[in-house]
Amino acid sequence: MVKLITPFRDKTPDIHPDAFVDRSARIIGDVVIDKGANIWPMAVLRADSAEIMVGRNAAILDLALVEAPEGFPVIIEMEALISHRAVVHGAQVKRGVLVGIGSIILDGAIISSGSIIGAGSVVPPGTRIPPTPSSWVCLERLSGRQQKTRGRLSLNRLMSFIQNPVNIS
Repeated sequence: MVKLITPFRDKTPDIHPDAFVDRSARIIGDVVIDKGANIWPMAVLRADSAEIMVGRNAAILDLALVEAPEGFPVIIEMEALISHRAVVHGAQVKRGVLVGIGSIILDGAIISSGSIIGAGSVVPPGTRIPPTPSSWVCLERLSGRQQKTRGRLSLNRLMSFIQNPVNIS
């Protein structure tokens, strides 16, 4: 059987005993996974060049790729959600961020707390999604094809999304 939690050079993944890592997920190198974090089927966390830190109660869903290239450690803070087939490459994802299905976040990007990155978005290298005065309410949303900020969600719109996610558009 293939070993899916793999040391690389002198770095061995550090997985909290209260974290969940699916048996088909691949964890390589300098990866730290905190208490309550979830790594789902066929997700890949590859830290052969820089560190990956996954915060408390964060979730990395099926088929997501998280990679830390040289000079760009990845930090996924507590309660962040990296959706199915998303890519986080050398970026920081702050507390409570939702990264939509199939999104790509590139080297040096910083996504501030409470932001939503819409499905299929591409966040270019070095992009900063700024915090808002009430970041848990005023969320950034990027449209994948236009690659620009489309707007902030009002509290009513946010509550609608939380209650019925298909209403995001």
